[in-house]
Amino acid sequence: MRARLNSGQVVTLEKDCTCLAHEGPHWLYVDERERAEASRALKAHEIFEHIFIEQARLQAKAWNMTRHGIVELIPDTTEARP
Repeated sequence: MRARLNSGQVVTLEKDCTCLAHEGPHWLYVDERERAEASRALKAHEIFEHIFIEQARLQAKAWNMTRHGIVELIPDTTEARP
């Protein structure tokens, strides 16, 4: 995953943990897991759970992007999204 910073510079987001389950920053891994959980809740017609998960996920994502000076996430062309 790459990101555009406030300065306009595009950087590759590096792994910042020792997890074996993913590449890249841990907060992006958590974001993807929470996005999948929110999608599951929506498919199960658990609307309030979906809203709660998505609100918390997006707040955390915005906080992390601001904290790192990121204005745009740029997926690698080889990354497949479900």
